[in-house]
Amino acid sequence: MKPVKLGIIGCGIATRELHVPALLKLQDKFEIAVVCNNNEPKAKACSDLLGGTPFVCDYRELLSRADVEAVDIAVPYNSNYEITGAALEAGKHVIVEKPIAHDLEEARRMLELDSGFPQVKMVAENFRYHPVFLRLKALMAAGRIGEPLAVFWNVFRLVDANNKYYQTGWRVENRFPGGFITDGGVHNIAALRLMFGDIVRGHSFTRSVNPEIGDSDSLSFQFVTVGGVQGVLNIFVSVKGLFRNEMVIV
Repeated sequence: MKPVKLGIIGCGIATRELHVPALLKLQDKFEIAVVCNNNEPKAKACSDLLGGTPFVCDYRELLSRADVEAVDIAVPYNSNYEITGAALEAGKHVIVEKPIAHDLEEARRMLELDSGFPQVKMVAENFRYHPVFLRLKALMAAGRIGEPLAVFWNVFRLVDANNKYYQTGWRVENRFPGGFITDGGVHNIAALRLMFGDIVRGHSFTRSVNPEIGDSDSLSFQFVTVGGVQGVLNIFVSVKGLFRNEMVIV
């Protein structure tokens, strides 16, 4: 089988440090045909990283190319709907970075695209494929710990100006609701849904301790899943002197 000819839209930190290294390990499956960023120096830097792969500065130009079969979209998430829709209209298969959209209304519109186009479509949510969570799901399915009744997940860390993800322009400028709680918390929600099923109801409180990293940096979310498992997810990213990422399943 010939490798899929792939176009990458967005040349920021996720592309450089996560997508490109993974794709270079999968050269038997993917051939990066072209990269795109609206900032030319960023586009050229990504091109150079790939040994001189062609680059463009307008995603529409990339989508017009007949040699691009699929696109990897890694842009600030307020652009996901626009670019994903355009890619599907152009007949391309799509993988798009999380979060799927910048608000609930746009997220619903993103989901509506699924029924309108036959191509392969996927959100780049890696926690659904993490060996730890897949193993936990298998252990519970095998009855190794009995029937799960409750889950408690505490994530305490410090995100400040020294964090490499903080340095990203759209994060520094606080352009999107939820800040790092939304940006990172979708991973935790994805893992919980993988292991325990969809969340059917819940209540939460949020708080901003450090406004420089978004309108929310502290979350406590109490929820119930479709299977009746009760849970509490705590994500606090302005915690000094303590790092913890701990899940307890009862």
